[in-house]
Amino acid sequence: MSSFFKGSQLYRQDENGNYRKVNDITPVHHWKLQEEWGSFANDSGLATLLMVGTDTSMDSGKIGISRSFNGTTSFIKTSTVREDSVGSYSAWIYRIGDGSFQSLYSSCRTNSEYYNFNIAITTDNKFTLFVRENSIISYITTTNTIPQNTWTHVVVTSNGTVSKLYINGIEENILIVSGTNNGSWMGDVTSRVNTNIGRTERQTITDYFNGLMEDIRLYDYALSEQEIAIIYNNGEGTHSDSLIKNYPTIEEPINHWKLQEATGTVVNDSSSIASPSSLTNSNCTINQSGITAKAYEFNGTSSKCEAPLPTNMKTATGSFAAWANFGDTAENTEALISVSKPNENTRFVIRRSGTNESIAVLCQESGTYAWNFSFNYQLTNAGWLHIAITQDGTAPKAYVNGVKQSVTFSVDTNKTKWLTYANMNTFNLGVTRAMGDYGFFKGKMFDVRYYDYPLQKYEIENLYNMGNGILIT
Repeated sequence: MSSFFKGSQLYRQDENGNYRKVNDITPVHHWKLQEEWGSFANDSGLATLLMVGTDTSMDSGKIGISRSFNGTTSFIKTSTVREDSVGSYSAWIYRIGDGSFQSLYSSCRTNSEYYNFNIAITTDNKFTLFVRENSIISYITTTNTIPQNTWTHVVVTSNGTVSKLYINGIEENILIVSGTNNGSWMGDVTSRVNTNIGRTERQTITDYFNGLMEDIRLYDYALSEQEIAIIYNNGEGTHSDSLIKNYPTIEEPINHWKLQEATGTVVNDSSSIASPSSLTNSNCTINQSGITAKAYEFNGTSSKCEAPLPTNMKTATGSFAAWANFGDTAENTEALISVSKPNENTRFVIRRSGTNESIAVLCQESGTYAWNFSFNYQLTNAGWLHIAITQDGTAPKAYVNGVKQSVTFSVDTNKTKWLTYANMNTFNLGVTRAMGDYGFFKGKMFDVRYYDYPLQKYEIENLYNMGNGILIT
């Protein structure tokens, strides 16, 4: 599953492929520990699981109220166990006791000392994950310690390959105490028969926690750094955005033709980074329906948008991105975007390959290709497609609907070339201008962007999702 930011809001893909706000994604188990009476610990997660507490009491908490553990007899328990091979644990804890191994969450066999899963605090006050399946051990700790007498947010994640530990939203350096950091999780320990909060129940019952706990969560996937930061901040771990301000946001393009005009022949460039470079619309039908906005419709015979090549576009690295709908017919070599010198085979073109269900992208000077690649993709009757082409100075890459495509180069003489050929002087949408005008596009287009750097995968996913390429619910 992947995630992306839309503004400051983080979205994550669920198991059905839909994207949801992170604060709307429910853990598989969520014991908030907000009960004001009784011994029960109610679960508001997806797979609700009632747990029963012994000798725990209510106390003031970090977010609301908390459950107090006395360090000798207090615990919360159920006989149900999780069998996930990957996952995450998150909790707010307030440590009072010192100098003893104290369990926060455990799941073990009761007829053996050698089969247990334990998230705990060590005798030297470090945050730890201990997983043992007989002789196979993964025992890791943080190098930093958990402080006493203050609320601390702790998280453990495993993606099945490696485990990570977080304190107050920050990933910690790992110390391997025994075995390896192999990403072992609950499902890797067989025949467990219990789940305990606040103690370890093996053949012997030990490791009672002395302190307060609140907002305990289990997820069946490895939380991302962004998600951990937001959970931490939602618990008011910090009142600033210091943990999330540096996470991915899309930069403004240096050229941005939204194609939203309702009248006239001027195609406005809305970028505020460089001097605006408007295009001239010839024979495009404007104000047509798009996805979230309007679009231009190109007739396949004479429609185009054209201007002298903007000076700021002549970069050695960069990215194009646009939404396009190829309609219900396959026209020959339909060009979406081209940079060229008219009456000369010096050009960069993003186009349909012949009448095939494939896209070709080429870079050529005076009839000699620097590179030329293509990839198969259903274009006819495909609806709206988000297409992005990037160049990082080593080789071009292609993405459709946020997904990187596997491309085949027919020419790869110099895959580092981009828009720096001296003779390139014309920019077009909907046609190739080289040895005459040809390859007119028949379909619709909107939101055409140029960036003077290679967009990263997460940025392209952001663009795709901001255009509602994936339904956000």
